[in-house]
Amino acid sequence: QYWDALDHGLDIHGKPNFKEEAFRGRAIEHVPGIGKIVGGSDRAYSTVTTGVRYEVYKTLVKYAKTKAEKQLIADFANIVTGRAGTGKLKTLTSGDLPRSVLWAPSFIASRMQHIVLPVRILRSNASAKVKARLLGEWVKPIVTISGIMYGVAQAFGGKFISDRDEKDFLAVILPDGTKYETWSGYRQVM
Repeated sequence: QYWDALDHGLDIHGKPNFKEEAFRGRAIEHVPGIGKIVGGSDRAYSTVTTGVRYEVYKTLVKYAKTKAEKQLIADFANIVTGRAGTGKLKTLTSGDLPRSVLWAPSFIASRMQHIVLPVRILRSNASAKVKARLLGEWVKPIVTISGIMYGVAQAFGGKFISDRDEKDFLAVILPDGTKYETWSGYRQVM
């Protein structure tokens, strides 16, 4: 299944010098004492996200019958785990300079693609069963996180903002003014 995942575009292998996108450059890795910790943290993060990406693919690919459906599932797993492709912009978004200016180009691209992912799924030639599974997986974290945020608001006497016209839509504001945003990972693209 590993080779099948690679063949269908799942991004689960990195080159030896591959780094996950980060908000800092490589200079900190050369600071005595903390350089090894930062490098180890980056490797651990990369390992965990790659594992999650592969598990998402393995869970959903059993419903696929065609190569196109397997590619759609691989793209879905890449997008929801923050490793979306940047397409023709790849040369502009690779390297340390763009990452220091844009923070995480592939992550930003994945958030943009995540927002329109249901449209892409519905317009695909995938079977109804595959479409239903992917749409269910797409909406599950949104509903779950929003439900948790609503529960937090109720438990701590806060306010859950459910009015779409409010700038803090789907956020929780506690009595002490602390704000928790459900969609904070999408602020750059909204």
